[in-house]
Amino acid sequence: MNDPMRDLFENMVYPSFGVTSGHSLRRKPNGEYVSDALEDHWQTFQEGWECAIEYLKTKENEQYSDIVSDGGMDPR
Repeated sequence: MNDPMRDLFENMVYPSFGVTSGHSLRRKPNGEYVSDALEDHWQTFQEGWECAIEYLKTKENEQYSDIVSDGGMDPR
């Protein structure tokens, strides 16, 4: 299964996390990471991701046009 959120977490965030338990990215059959610390970090990462997407969808900040393009150039 291709999960862009998990791919980003494992490729970009995990190397900076510094897990020292020796479990690395191993997962249980239910998909949770073997390392409790890594699983907690993964859960927090998902919550942050979902909050960021929801924030962008509400268009509270009209400066960004990442979610819906009006055909113009991104003002950033």
